This record gives sequence, structure tokens and C-alpha cells, in this order.
Amino acid sequence: SDSKLFWLHGFAGSGKSAVANSVADMFHSQRLLLGCFFCHRDDPECHSPVSLIPTLAYHLSKWHREYRREVLSILQGGDEMRLAKDLDWQFDLLIRKPLISLGKSAEIPPEPLIIVIDALDECGDSVQSR
Repeated sequence: SDSKLFWLHGFAGSGKSAVANSVADMFHSQRLLLGCFFCHRDDPECHSPVSLIPTLAYHLSKWHREYRREVLSILQGGDEMRLAKDLDWQFDLLIRKPLISLGKSAEIPPEPLIIVIDALDECGDSVQSR
């Protein structure tokens, strides 16, 4: 399939998190896992949607030196205070702008890079998780 997204869904308790963990472990061992984020309703650090985008940006920064430079440059511009409040702003500053700045000139490995996000519906309140 040419699909770039795999969405695993099912009833509560059906083993989706176990599958996500296994998939993350498998791709990590193949050096294809870019990063992961596991939401958990009972863990304050893993419950907030405000943590998702910075975590993904962190993993992208570890993987790609030029991306890391772009993120640092943006953060040094003084907009970091707004990052704590606004998911759209986070995505724009930490993901979209750095990737656009890199353009097509950036050397990106030809193999797929996998990001695993588990239990996104447990991240934030019912409005935020939509």
C-alpha cells in the first residue's frame, strides 16, 4: 500500500497499546523508529497534548542535524512562551516551519521513518483529544 498512515483502532482493552509497543520495539531494532509518544490518562506528563508536538520535535531534532538547527533558531527568536499554550502554534513553529526551511535540499534517508503515537484519545480533555 502507498498509505503513509496506519491507524489502529478497537475497543478499550483489546490490546492496541501492546501492539503499539511491539511495533515501536520492532522498528527501533530496525533503526527505523524516529520516535514515539504514549499518552496515558493517569500520567500527568503523558496526559497533556501540549507535550506531544515538542516530543516529536525532539525526536526529529535527534535524527536530523539541520532540522535541529532550524528549531533552535526559531526558539531563540523568542516565541517559546507561546508554545506552552497553543497546539497549532507548536506545530507551526516546531514541525512545519523547520521542515519548510529545510526544503528539498535536506538529505533525508530513503527508508521510511516511523513515528508511533499511542492512545491519542487519552491525551487532554475530550475537546482537545479530537
